[in-house]
Amino acid sequence: MATSLGQDEDISPADEDVSPATHQSTNEEQMPEPALLELHEMLVDIQINVNNILHENKEMNSEMEGLKSTVSRQTNEISTLKTHLQKMDNQYQEVEKQLDAAKRRVDEQQEEINEFYTTYKINWNSIPVYVKKSKAIWLGKWVKNKINPLDLKWMRSTMRILGVYVSEFMFRLKIGKTMN
Repeated sequence: MATSLGQDEDISPADEDVSPATHQSTNEEQMPEPALLELHEMLVDIQINVNNILHENKEMNSEMEGLKSTVSRQTNEISTLKTHLQKMDNQYQEVEKQLDAAKRRVDEQQEEINEFYTTYKINWNSIPVYVKKSKAIWLGKWVKNKINPLDLKWMRSTMRILGVYVSEFMFRLKIGKTMN
């Protein structure tokens, strides 16, 4: 037994054979174990992160599919709206043409009425007309006239004048007999 510095220590012969280098190798053998645990924990963390990323990717893919269907639906709606807008524009243009034609017809009818007044030199102010009792009817090419001048009651069908029924049909019949 060897003593050092005045202390008695029990040193086994196996301990005496162990050199400081041997103690380091045993320490190194113990060191890799915590490093392996740390590597294992790091790998687990990496797996968790990869799984989270994969899960987020799946969510983003489903969101992208939803967005794709929304964009497709909205594209169809826009196309439909463009078609309807074009139809409405065409209808608007047609109505504008009809309105212009109606304005021209009204102007022509007004000119015909003025010509009638001028031709027959009728002075409406000198003719006693009882507006409340008087009725009028359009005949000939004026039968479809929609204006009602002079505040008279304008008849659209047969009218009795002095016991004689007057209508567009009778007017045409009479004109036809006189023309033949």
